[in-house]
Amino acid sequence: MILANMQLWSQRQGVGAGGGGVPYDIDWLVVAGGGAGGGVFAGGGGAGGYRTGSQSLIPIGSELTVTIGAGGASTSSASTRGPSGSTSSLEGSAITNMSSSGGGGGAGGGGGSLQAASTGGSGGGGAGQYSTIFNGAAGNSGGYSPVEGYAGGSRNPSFSGTTTVASAGGGGAGQVGQPFTEENYQYPSMVGGEGGNGLNWNSLGTYYAGGGGGNGNSGGGRPGGSGGGGRSESRSGVAGVSGTANTGGGGGAAYTVASGAGGSGVVIIRYQSAAQLATGGTVTSASGYYYHTFTSSGTFTA
Repeated sequence: MILANMQLWSQRQGVGAGGGGVPYDIDWLVVAGGGAGGGVFAGGGGAGGYRTGSQSLIPIGSELTVTIGAGGASTSSASTRGPSGSTSSLEGSAITNMSSSGGGGGAGGGGGSLQAASTGGSGGGGAGQYSTIFNGAAGNSGGYSPVEGYAGGSRNPSFSGTTTVASAGGGGAGQVGQPFTEENYQYPSMVGGEGGNGLNWNSLGTYYAGGGGGNGNSGGGRPGGSGGGGRSESRSGVAGVSGTANTGGGGGAAYTVASGAGGSGVVIIRYQSAAQLATGGTVTSASGYYYHTFTSSGTFTA
C-alpha cells in the first residue's frame, strides 16, 4: 500500500521514470496591465485585473498561449481620464482559459471640466474640481479568484465642503483606493488618496496589482499601493510615477504635467516537481516548485 501511494504521488507530480510522459498539475497567476493616472489634479490608475487558477493533469506536450497586457499610456491633458490597461490571458485546449481585465484609468481633473474614471480589473480613482465630483470607478470586485480587483477611491464621506481640488487613489487587487480629503474645507489644502494595495501570490514575497496614488495640491505626492502602484506628484512640472513593469500596478496622477503610465502585466505558472517539466518564460525553483514567469507574450509547453 505504501509503495502504491508513493507511485501515485510521483505520477501526480510528474516525476519518476525520468520525469517524462506523465500528466501533472499546474497553478497560475494572470495579471493584466494597469491603468494610467488621469491628467492634472487627477485620480490614480486602477491596477490590472488579478486572477488565479489551477488545472489538474496537464497532458505532456500541451501548449498554453500566454498574452501579456500593456499598461495604459500616460496623459498630460487636463480633464482627461487616464487610458486603461490591456488584457492578459492564458489559453489552451488543456485548460479552462483565463483572462484578466486591464486596470481602469484615473479620473481627469483640472480645467473645470472632468472626465470620470473608467472601470476595469481594478477601478480608476475619482477626482474633484471645485463643486464637480466624480467618484471612483468600479473594479471587478473582491480581489480573489475568480474576481479581479477593487474600486477606485472617492471623496471622503466625512467631508461635505464643495471647494475641492483633489483626487483619490486607484483600486488594487487587495484593497479599495483611498479617498481624497479636504483639509479645512478650502483651497489649497487638499490631499490626494493613496492607491489600494495589491496581493502576494502564494507567499512568494512579491506583491502584484497595486493602485496608483491620487493627486492633491498639498500634502506632497501620495504613494501607490503595494504591488507596483505608482506614486502621485503634487509639485508643478513633475510627472506622476508609472506603475512598475510586470506587476500590473496603476500609474500615479500628477499636478500639472504627465501622469504615470500603468505597469505591464505578468503571467506565472507553477508546478510541484523535483525536476523541470516544461519550457517557456523565465524558469526558477523554490520550495519544491518550478515557476515559469512570463513578462512578455509567449508559450508554455508541458
